[in-house]
Amino acid sequence: MLSSANWAHHLHTRGNFEGYLAVGSQQKWLEVHGNEHFAEFYTDYGVGLQKRFFGHFLKGDATGWEDQPPVRLNVQHVDGSFEERDEQEWPLARTRWTSFHLDAGTGSLTTTGPDTDHTVDFAALGPGADFWTDPLSEQLEITGPAAARVRLASSTTDADLFVTLRVQDPDGNEVSLVSAIDPHGVLGVGWLRASHREIDEQRSLPHRPWHPTRGGSR
Repeated sequence: MLSSANWAHHLHTRGNFEGYLAVGSQQKWLEVHGNEHFAEFYTDYGVGLQKRFFGHFLKGDATGWEDQPPVRLNVQHVDGSFEERDEQEWPLARTRWTSFHLDAGTGSLTTTGPDTDHTVDFAALGPGADFWTDPLSEQLEITGPAAARVRLASSTTDADLFVTLRVQDPDGNEVSLVSAIDPHGVLGVGWLRASHREIDEQRSLPHRPWHPTRGGSR
């Protein structure tokens, strides 16, 4: 199996990664690219990858696929460029799992939790609430899954929560990237309806909550 994922389709992306991790075959590969979610199927890079895979398994050609590492990542930089990199597993074994805390009192995103509890109010159809880290002093690579745990109260019977991961340049200007179907996209997006917040504890991991989506959570 060859699972070709787009970093930021958001809807399809998790399915690609979950499919790769869960499939029973020992002969499986994961490829991840950026830009439009369909483009790489038609570029020289994408067509070449497919021909090597299908040539090896369907035609028995010597395409060199037997030497292909199990994971091929096209790591995106904030200037829009990509770095092609082969890896041996997913998620990456050298990942430094890091927890950030939302501080509603200061609008900050920090690795240490706030001293006191605060709340932030926003209109459902408004711009929402922003939480930012301090300016980074060194290069940071975010390559892997991310999860958010939010305490939410709503004036409505149910609520839809959208969480986006964004980046600013040193001057505080938003940096947008081609994001699957959005030419001015963000690094990542997740969403959940509050009534579907139930967690399957057996299937969940700290970085990957698993929601049965049966609805009606208490």
